[in-house]
Amino acid sequence: MLKTISQVDTYEIRAEGAVSDFDRRTLFLLYQPILGNEALSVYFTLMELADNQIDTHYQLIMITQMSMAQLVKACERLEALSLLYTYVARTDETHILYEVKLPQVPGQFFADPLFSALLYSYTGASSFYKLQNQFAPVPTVDMHAYREVTARFDDVFALEPLQMVPDIQAVDAKKKQVRGQTQLKNSDFSFEVMYGALPVQIFTRAMFTPATLERLEKIAYLYQIDSATMAKILYDAYDVIREAIDFDQVAELAREYNQLHYGKSDARIVEQAESSKTITQPQDGLERLLQIYQTNSPYMYLKSRLKREPNQYEMNIIHLMMNDYKFNPEVINVLFDYVLGSQEEMGGTKFTKPYISEIANQWQHKHIQTAKAALEEIQQFRKQAENRSKPRNVQSKVALSDDEYVPKYDEPKQSEINISDEELENILKNLK
Repeated sequence: MLKTISQVDTYEIRAEGAVSDFDRRTLFLLYQPILGNEALSVYFTLMELADNQIDTHYQLIMITQMSMAQLVKACERLEALSLLYTYVARTDETHILYEVKLPQVPGQFFADPLFSALLYSYTGASSFYKLQNQFAPVPTVDMHAYREVTARFDDVFALEPLQMVPDIQAVDAKKKQVRGQTQLKNSDFSFEVMYGALPVQIFTRAMFTPATLERLEKIAYLYQIDSATMAKILYDAYDVIREAIDFDQVAELAREYNQLHYGKSDARIVEQAESSKTITQPQDGLERLLQIYQTNSPYMYLKSRLKREPNQYEMNIIHLMMNDYKFNPEVINVLFDYVLGSQEEMGGTKFTKPYISEIANQWQHKHIQTAKAALEEIQQFRKQAENRSKPRNVQSKVALSDDEYVPKYDEPKQSEINISDEELENILKNLK
């Protein structure tokens, strides 16, 4: 590093490559104890400015808020650890080229006697060995002890000559089948339409993992967001500093959009539940009830059940059930109906996160994934609770205590669900 650099001297920056999450972890845990936070800050600043554009060092001083002497010292420390190479033009010594390098992989770092000795001296023995164990390589496997039985592509797939370009709707359907545990039966959300509406300069398909796509589909289903609107929300929720999508912000913006556009118009929200596909008319009370659970989003069901808009606390509970417990919407509807119904019977309004989560933990433990299975669990529990509430040799019915409404870990037996016309009428009346 030249020690005679002035603020008016020009520079340009070239980077070896983009810093990955693993590189970032290596820099913070292995390099930062040696470099210090100022030098590491300069490193990331140079990485962000690596666009081959020419500027003056005054710009660097303004961005880093360092003096020229501090900047020179930070660059020298980066150079010492081979993270920065500095070149001065032969024809004009007032122009400098900075070449920013990626960090060594942890194995190379600890194998380097100078780097490992420096880290040891800065962190001490205890922290050094803890870091060494933290970055220890995964033990290798003796592949000679195994025989490969992996299927080849042509063992599984056969391509027909005129079907090389996949159909967009078919691709969307396949994604829904493999994306995760939760299947949204009435989702018409198209990721292809969403991709087409996103600016390609910012968003790439590699940014969307199967887990993030599943989460986006759930948010779209929950708040009745179409594909083009979701693209606008993603753009607004993009964090330019982290170069990543803030999914908490996506959920918040989707909720705000839903309230703004649909908050005073029930008809527009209900349209989503009216599928264009042919729906078989239910034959009995149970089928009618299941259809109600299956064709309403948790947001719409809770809104109808409460006779008002769900508040932020209640919306957070919906998020918890869909994102953390991975429940299907129909299961969430049954859970909400059960909690509200049981509390109404007792004259209470205990629609709280701890109470609902306690029941959700039981259902998750029993892998309940359908409305029918949830109803069977409720009926089985009620029978067990009724039997527990009866004293020996006494046939009178005892009122259930509050905590008895939470199912226990008894394995439910197969039983038929009996929904009376009166019970069904009460449910339908509550949803009007």
